[in-house]
Amino acid sequence: ASTLTGAEAKLTAYVLEQKGGRRVAIINKDNEAIGVELPSRVRASAMRLSGPGLESTEGTVFGEVRVARARDVLVEAHSAMIYEL
Repeated sequence: ASTLTGAEAKLTAYVLEQKGGRRVAIINKDNEAIGVELPSRVRASAMRLSGPGLESTEGTVFGEVRVARARDVLVEAHSAMIYEL
């Protein structure tokens, strides 16, 4: 089981385990970036969904980004990240 400990009310996380791998989706609905400590290091790439605001219908972007292979990650305001562990 996975636990999101000490999270702000505007932060949501989901975990998918399949074929020996684990993906974590983190959604930040806050106006500030939020740091999250994961149970293990992430791979060097992730998927990011971002936009100017929560209700935005224009200016949103979803695509692959390079990230540091670390346990501590930063999820920007009004965005979501999908990490592979």
